[in-house]
Amino acid sequence: MRNDNIAHKDMCATPASIATSPASPRGNPGPLASGHWHARLDPSLIDTTIGAMLRDAALHAPDAVALVEGDAAGRRRRWTYRELLADAERVAGGLLRHFAPGEHVAVWSPNRPEWVILEYAAALAGLVLVTVNPGLHGNELSHVLRQSRAAGLVYAHALGHESGVVDRVAAQNPHIRTRLPLDTWREWATAAPASLPAVSPQDIACIIFTSGTTGRPKGAMLRHHGLVNNYRFHVARLGMMADDVLLSPIPLFHVGGACMAVLSALCARATLVVAERPAPDLLLDLCRSEGVTAMIGVPTMFLDMLARVDAAATPPSLARIMIGGSSVPPLLIRELEQRLGASVHNAYGQTESGSIICATEPGDTPATIGETVGRPFPHAEIRIVAPDGATQAIGEPGELRLRGYQVMAGYVDMPEETATALDAEGWLHTGDICTMDAEGRVRVVGRLKEMVIRGGENLFPAEIEEAIRSHPDVIDVAVVGVPDARLGEQAAAFVRAGDPALSGDQLVGYLSGRLSREKIPAHWRFVDAFPLTGSGKIFKPALREMFVVHP
Repeated sequence: MRNDNIAHKDMCATPASIATSPASPRGNPGPLASGHWHARLDPSLIDTTIGAMLRDAALHAPDAVALVEGDAAGRRRRWTYRELLADAERVAGGLLRHFAPGEHVAVWSPNRPEWVILEYAAALAGLVLVTVNPGLHGNELSHVLRQSRAAGLVYAHALGHESGVVDRVAAQNPHIRTRLPLDTWREWATAAPASLPAVSPQDIACIIFTSGTTGRPKGAMLRHHGLVNNYRFHVARLGMMADDVLLSPIPLFHVGGACMAVLSALCARATLVVAERPAPDLLLDLCRSEGVTAMIGVPTMFLDMLARVDAAATPPSLARIMIGGSSVPPLLIRELEQRLGASVHNAYGQTESGSIICATEPGDTPATIGETVGRPFPHAEIRIVAPDGATQAIGEPGELRLRGYQVMAGYVDMPEETATALDAEGWLHTGDICTMDAEGRVRVVGRLKEMVIRGGENLFPAEIEEAIRSHPDVIDVAVVGVPDARLGEQAAAFVRAGDPALSGDQLVGYLSGRLSREKIPAHWRFVDAFPLTGSGKIFKPALREMFVVHP
């Protein structure tokens, strides 16, 4: 049914077909001389699109379960790959009645299977999907729709209809021609069209906005080619197979949901279970009822799950856990392996890179998984760069810069910000301070914009947090810079403790000998919970504001 200029073949990369990647121990050419990882060019990149990958999965595994609803009320609708393709084609046809290929269409909805269907439909129709945080309202929502140049909005009925939000936002954004309710897609979808537009692998598949924790959100434009290959390599690194059942509570508006979860399942031809929300009881129930073998999440989600696992109960059947989004304490890794029976994989990336840059490998020790984010994927070139632009020596901290197939095309309608993030030689300036060891493993030290400058000394919160998390009574911690009249800034630690008697003085004593004196936080606050972003990460600006209001 598709008029496409891409040759049809079996495009799903299995672990066996990528196992010889030089980023693996067998392919490592020897100790590195500096913090420069040259791109490993095996296996080859494939030149295809998300829609073509879905068609390929439906052809080769038509009756395999592709998608399962993880509704909190217990509803469990299911789609095979054949059914998923058929519904995506119908929605693509409905969208093309209102939009021309290349136009931008925003989706504003919480997690639900229809969101995934819409993602595939947009890919088949050659439309650019703009993913919008369902928590946004008013001016924030208008900014994202205006900045992304969205010609249409597909919205969840509960979010926008009854409250009149969609009408008000549309009035503020006259470029939005069409509004479609996601809940009633069967009413506006059409029969699968006889043909769909040709889509190039170099076309933009989606615009995903950064979290905005260090400024106004920016919309990263991600290509089909970069996304498909990034998740082929991810599936291979993890060893995911077609019989895996992947659970994701990551919000679908986030790159970890729309890309890492959805496209990893597609590349493996596995089953994706979309959790409505990251409620720990719901996640544990889905693990048991759906036979979940793999799960994606951030540390806070797994900490909450562990708090509800009954030691006497049979643990969920997890074989592998993909964790990222912040530093991962080795203690958490050991708990997940011992209590849930899963191997843990740590990954590092950002929206601008289409998500994953590095990931740990099967067989890595808990210390390696907790202290590093593993090695780069194939075809990714990485440098650890000093402030003067020189490549750093092994083990020396600097900004991680990335060049390769998966780097974004730029920020939508933000040329100055794009020029700052992408230099003339194609390097993405990540803003992350990292080190690299002689085997190419990367350790994240902190963010440039989160760096604490204490009397001229640069302190990196991630390093301090790692030391504090090693205390047996610390569940989680976040370190931020706060104003100081004499030194300019000091480090303040916000701690979630397992023992209510734990004190700042005790932690200062514990850190003595583990950290140099200037790195030990001057201020301690104990909290029951952290403010979180929509993707489940700790929202540090709110902690900084809490301290300023109540020093």
